[in-house]
Amino acid sequence: MFCKIERMFTEIKGWPRDIKYGIKNLIKWFPVIWKDRNWDQWFLYKILYFKLKEMENNIRVYGHHVKNEEVADQIKTCKLLAKRLVDGDYLEVATRSLDRKWGEHTMHFTPTKDNPELLTAEFKTEKAITDKEKKQENKERMAAYKHSDYLEKQDLDMLFKNMRQYVQGWWD
Repeated sequence: MFCKIERMFTEIKGWPRDIKYGIKNLIKWFPVIWKDRNWDQWFLYKILYFKLKEMENNIRVYGHHVKNEEVADQIKTCKLLAKRLVDGDYLEVATRSLDRKWGEHTMHFTPTKDNPELLTAEFKTEKAITDKEKKQENKERMAAYKHSDYLEKQDLDMLFKNMRQYVQGWWD
């Protein structure tokens, strides 16, 4: 009985602190949650990035344990990987050299002969003129698309591998 009463008073004494930090959190998280949607992984990456950013800062600035800098660096690595997933510019990075080599890659739509309401997509580049060049450019572009997928998967694997390995030590 005494333990329950003591625990109740401890909780009551913590209310002002809980209210203070709760309000700060509501203000800090409001823009992130306001823009959140339950549509795809991108929104999850945004939330994860924000949380990792806050945790890294808190442990780096206010950390008390011996390894707080090491822990902050572990979180920073995960934060940067989450940011790369949020930015999602893997395809742009993978095709940058192709755009320099073959020129800008554009897509044109033309009506089909059988049904003018249906459109076919045709991809063009400035410097791929002959059929042989077009075939080579297409082959290189498909390889770049595959490489883009590989880079994204690699970051995703590394993020969750690091979190699985270190997350239980991320406390202060």
